[in-house]
Parts: sequence; C-alpha cells; structure tokens
Amino acid sequence: MALLHRGLPNRGYKIDIEIKIAAVFRKFPEGYAAFGEELPGASARGAILEKAREILKPRY
Repeated sequence: MALLHRGLPNRGYKIDIEIKIAAVFRKFPEGYAAFGEELPGASARGAILEKAREILKPRY
C-alpha cells in the first residue's frame, strides 16, 4: 500500500507501508465466517475455510 505522508510537502514523496492485521475465522454448520477485528465491515463467508480466506483477503 502506498501512501503520501500528510506531514510532508507534496513533492512526490512516497512511503510504502505494510500492515498486518489478524483475521478471525469461525466454523458454523453452513461453513466458515471470517472477519478482521480491527477493520469494521471487513467480513466474509465461505463453504470451506480456504474460500472464506480468499474472499476476505482483498477486503483488507
């Protein structure tokens, strides 16, 4: 993820930031639910765990 730092003059400075956020996965009779506790609204459901991961990943 590339962001321009708000404290620097806009001279094309680019700062690359990598953020790691934990995801929580829960098993239900219908499949799996996944969500990121630190990101409200980032959630996914899938019939199998891998599908829930695949759906959730781009939402971060």
